[in-house]
Amino acid sequence: VSAEVSKVLYNGQVGTAWDWLEPPPLDRNSPWRPLQFTTDPPMTAEELRRYLASYAGAEDRVALWVDLRPLNRGEYPLPVRITDLVLRMAAVKAGGAEAGFHPDPFHPECGLFRPDGFPTELLIPWRTAVHALRDRTPRGSIRLPNESRNLLFGDGETGMMIVWNPQPGEEVLYLGDAVATTDVWGRTSSLPALGEQQRLRVGPLPQFVEGVHLPIAFWRQACQLGVTRVPSVYGKPLPNQIRFRNTFPHAVAGTVRLPGGRGWRLDPDHAVFKLLPNEEIAVPFALTLPLDAEAGTQPFVVHFSLQADRRYEFDAFHTLEVGLGDVYVDLRTRLNEAGELEVRQTLVNETDAPLSFRCELFAPDRRRQRVQLDVPALGRAAHVYTLPDGRELL
Repeated sequence: VSAEVSKVLYNGQVGTAWDWLEPPPLDRNSPWRPLQFTTDPPMTAEELRRYLASYAGAEDRVALWVDLRPLNRGEYPLPVRITDLVLRMAAVKAGGAEAGFHPDPFHPECGLFRPDGFPTELLIPWRTAVHALRDRTPRGSIRLPNESRNLLFGDGETGMMIVWNPQPGEEVLYLGDAVATTDVWGRTSSLPALGEQQRLRVGPLPQFVEGVHLPIAFWRQACQLGVTRVPSVYGKPLPNQIRFRNTFPHAVAGTVRLPGGRGWRLDPDHAVFKLLPNEEIAVPFALTLPLDAEAGTQPFVVHFSLQADRRYEFDAFHTLEVGLGDVYVDLRTRLNEAGELEVRQTLVNETDAPLSFRCELFAPDRRRQRVQLDVPALGRAAHVYTLPDGRELL
């Protein structure tokens, strides 16, 4: 059949629909090229990324086409449908599929057009995403200070970044010299400056940030902490290092500064470097925690001052886990029959040594409560705090 169709259609190909959940025919001589992958209900963007990653290297044997049928109008609100569609389109682009397409653009529940030909509310977000992604190369993602999700695309010096966050907020960082953002409706605005940085408001709907300085984005990707989890040992130097690579196309010189504040002592807290293109360096340092250092995930911001084609100042964002995860606290609350708020604290000790903790509970405008808890090795200890008029504290 494929050979006969090719005789009739110039450059014609015969493909077939294939369920994502079934093993595909990846024989190099298979006449079914391309394969249109689909399933019902549609996969999420994260599922698409995982499935497309499993086909990495198979592109020379079969062309991967992906069904991008949107969610149904009657089952999901519009913001959810738009976010799902845009992120799936980005996943198809980042996953290396040859094409993503809408199989029924005039579908009454999920089409880009109504059956009478008028556009639906999804047409402009579809068009905006197609224009933003176009022929750009996927470039991974970077860590942002407030952990917004993002995907980078582009080539050369500048690129585009899709940014979204389930919780509305903002990201403040240097992204480039001429940065603008476009929402899913195609409205473009420049980002307000905050000194050398930009303030980017984020939310559940994805937005397309143009003008991202790619060498600096790649620098952030290459910058890594040698040790990301340190024990809760106070007053003793803990060895670590920061590694980074010159991602500019020419030699650079500059200074790296490590975060201060919170009583942390870093020795040394800065270093001077010179790097050729693609040259890597590891800068050792020792971290000493104060006695009142907080356990858990802590921000660790590395500041760079570079002399390249001009002067650049930017941060790379990391987190440092204080504590090895073998001692942790579980907290649960409830209102009891007397109207008191009960806070049940359970300390879990997964080490082979007994431990003792001084614990404090503080609620605004209430008396601070303190308790000493002794936790046996490989055991747990619990305490229940009670606060009167608990409904006021919900």
